[in-house]
Amino acid sequence: MADITNLVKEPITEGPAGTGKKATSWWTNATPAANPLMGGRDNKGNPLTGLQVGQNTRAVQTDIEGVEPGDTVRLYLQISTGKLHAGLYRNRLATPSKGDHAVDTEETGTVYADLIVPEGDGLVWLKFWGLTSASVEGTRLSKVEPGAEDDGLGIFDGYTTDTEERAYQWNGEPKESTTTAVDLLPEPEEPEEPEEPDPEEPEEPEEPGDGGIGSSASLVPKVLQFAGIKSTEDRVAMVTLHVDAVTAYVYGYTRGRGFTIDSGTGHLVPRQDVERVIIAAAARLAVNPRQMEYYSTGDYSERPAVLAGWTLLERAVLNNYRVRWA
Repeated sequence: MADITNLVKEPITEGPAGTGKKATSWWTNATPAANPLMGGRDNKGNPLTGLQVGQNTRAVQTDIEGVEPGDTVRLYLQISTGKLHAGLYRNRLATPSKGDHAVDTEETGTVYADLIVPEGDGLVWLKFWGLTSASVEGTRLSKVEPGAEDDGLGIFDGYTTDTEERAYQWNGEPKESTTTAVDLLPEPEEPEEPEEPDPEEPEEPEEPGDGGIGSSASLVPKVLQFAGIKSTEDRVAMVTLHVDAVTAYVYGYTRGRGFTIDSGTGHLVPRQDVERVIIAAAARLAVNPRQMEYYSTGDYSERPAVLAGWTLLERAVLNNYRVRWA
């Protein structure tokens, strides 16, 4: 199974402990827009879970990126109470209408439906409109081929517990990015006894023409785009240093494997999968160059990502090149 991307920025809402907290990646239908509250309380004062969906100004929505008009997307909903209308719209204030871009739910539990991304320009909004008072505890939206089978993953986000076969991660900050379910590559089997190196192949990677690793300039724009950072002269200079450092870390970790020699320049350049590791790790430095592990001001606090080592997914790639003797 290929990697599955969840296009909803905050797909799972909090349970009763989160009652009254704002769902900052979601918006109400009101003008001006406001953040809806997670949970709430029923008429007896008991805490409720999920986003409470109603009509008019109580309808909720979040913007979706990474889709084009005509794409088929699969919407999963985890509904605890009520019935609702769910659809994709170009206008945040649009009145819900039926068609290929929307569905009316008829049951609670985890349900899914395939929708077509509507034509037009600008943002696409995933909107929930209550047919009755409804509570949505989680959702996922993924691009699929028309008629594709259910992938069986149900609802997931970047906080879902990893398994031996699959890892779940945020592609960036939780309220600013999508989440991904990734199949893990099997770890290479450790040899029972050290194998003699092939005499026809060099034990160590061939030295580049001038003894250096290729220029990081080509990776800097990709890191800026991956991290969602606006390109400025100062940012480019800083990220260039980050890319150079991470490239050196990767080169050392793999003992030079995972790099090929450019026939034109003689420089060592990373293979495509190794390049993706460099981009992801350098992006963590770029968004948090001071490597702060915790930040708080007033009622707001966050734990930024830090480059304290390789992630599970990054190790899965790099360990394919790192030779480890028994």
